[in-house]
Amino acid sequence: MIRKLFILIISFWSVLSAQNELDSTGYINSFNRGNKTLFSNSLEKQINTYRLNNILSYTLSDNSVTLNFRNIYNSNVYKLASQTTIRDENNFRIGGSYRINDNFSGGFYSQSQLYSDDRSLAISNASLIHGIMYLEYQVLAGLSFLPFGGFAQNTQINQTDNGYIFGLEGSIRQLDFEGSALNGTALIKNEDINPRKNVNRNITLSIDSPFDEGIKNNLSFQYDYRENDFYISADSSLSGIYGITNNIQQRSESNLIFRNSVSFDNPSDKLFAELGGKAEWRNVDRSTRYFDTGNIKSSTFDDKISEFRYDIFGRFSFFLGSSGWNINLSLGSREELHEPKMIEGANIIFFEERKIQEERKNNINQITNINISGFSPLSKNGRLIFNIFLRKMQYDTPSDLNFDDRDEILSILRIGYEYALSPVASFSLDLEGNFNHLVYIFAERSSNNSRRRVLKLAAASNLLSKDITNRFQGEIQADYTTYDFEDLNPNYKSFSFRSLIFRDSLVLPIIRRAGLEFQGYTKFSEQGEFNWADFKSRPQRFLTEYYLNPGFYFENENMRLGVGYRYFDLTTYLFLTPKEKEKNTVYSSYGPITQISWKLNQRSELRFSGYYEFISNEKLERREMATMNLYVRWNI
Repeated sequence: MIRKLFILIISFWSVLSAQNELDSTGYINSFNRGNKTLFSNSLEKQINTYRLNNILSYTLSDNSVTLNFRNIYNSNVYKLASQTTIRDENNFRIGGSYRINDNFSGGFYSQSQLYSDDRSLAISNASLIHGIMYLEYQVLAGLSFLPFGGFAQNTQINQTDNGYIFGLEGSIRQLDFEGSALNGTALIKNEDINPRKNVNRNITLSIDSPFDEGIKNNLSFQYDYRENDFYISADSSLSGIYGITNNIQQRSESNLIFRNSVSFDNPSDKLFAELGGKAEWRNVDRSTRYFDTGNIKSSTFDDKISEFRYDIFGRFSFFLGSSGWNINLSLGSREELHEPKMIEGANIIFFEERKIQEERKNNINQITNINISGFSPLSKNGRLIFNIFLRKMQYDTPSDLNFDDRDEILSILRIGYEYALSPVASFSLDLEGNFNHLVYIFAERSSNNSRRRVLKLAAASNLLSKDITNRFQGEIQADYTTYDFEDLNPNYKSFSFRSLIFRDSLVLPIIRRAGLEFQGYTKFSEQGEFNWADFKSRPQRFLTEYYLNPGFYFENENMRLGVGYRYFDLTTYLFLTPKEKEKNTVYSSYGPITQISWKLNQRSELRFSGYYEFISNEKLERREMATMNLYVRWNI
């Protein structure tokens, strides 16, 4: 007992002093264990954007030595009428480890991140290079410590800084303590690259404690602190006073989270229940190092944000006869406070002006959710599905100068029916309605008070047989948005949106390895002003939309080739009278489309898709455009 208590104290101390992030040693272990051998390329063209992605990853390992290499390169080209912009990113990582014995292992990790684009901005080029050596000590199964140290070079706004990285990492994995399972990670990391400094601290701790058969308690704790220095351009007055090229701004953020839940799971009684809660404290602080005290304005002051939130939740799943039910309840609140930071020697008038601006951002948000869902068999092949969702949101702003306080209620009710006609064919029918009411508390914003009512009816059929695959869906939707005070404000008009849409997809084999396939939809929609009291609408705009994609495919064990035709048409109409309309705009696109998928071997493949389109509009203007996507992965 004393030995276990000593281990727990030591373990908790190690957890209280660390952090885990992608460029730290916490990432080294996952990088060394989980890297895969891979070489892939992808090239994508969408309208005037070209994207190139290249990944090269290689792993070499035996019983005691592991070596990993990974390089990720991304290039984006944006072609505009006036200019072409190129942005490149490259992330290179190499790491290795050597296991000395069962308790000791050592290794190294190096990373280079480069970013550049051809815009003439100070932030257009940046780089991060660092190398780390580490030694891992396995105290016992599930408990380890990992000190590390190395060198870093960081470039921001054309200024390069050199310095050191050092810290300590600890981890606990499934450590048994009096029947409870303890897991945790921790990291202390310091990066001194004078005149800047970056600090990271992270602690995670989780304890799973079974009370009785089927009853378990989970208690978790997390603390995360990050402090980073960034360069920002210094104006001429700061350069003259302090002799600097760039100013330094420190941004720090801390998060403290407690979470506890108790769950009960009894499979024999088909019952599950969980009750829990979470509390979170978050603080964000911004501090600028150099100020010109003779030229301070309200926008000069730094600020800090304090946030507290809590969530209480309950989840229940159970059966009543042959019917199954799920109930989810949650209650949450979040309070956010903004505050400026005083600068010594600054004019108090400017500080008070900034203080008022920040106080207007303060808010309290409370949300309550209730979600009930279930199903009940009506026959051997059919069942009824039921779902209701209720949400109430309250948004309050303490400042007397802010009129954004509001309440919002959302209700969604869905009833569905599913019927299996045969093992390969099914039919479904869904009716859904939702109601949303938004109310601003103060008269200054009350003209935005609105109610939205949506009613949707959908039917679908599915045929998934060995010879044919067909999915068809039809949907009709009516959406009505009304303003509570539109009679007092002519700028707000209630409106309606109605739509009818049919979707269909079909795969029809003709011979053993070839067949026809089709995807398409037709959509009709109408927009207009609406009067809810008389339930009358005045249509203003009508849209028709067609998409057709018939094609032919051929496939064998390693390759699939598809060729087809793509057609899209969107036409809008304006109503002259409630029964008469005229064509307004036309967008038409058509052309050939192709898809190729070729599996070279178990881990190598090639995928290509693209289409060439001829585009026209109502002005008879015509243009041509190509779109493509190429992906290649090689087994090395």
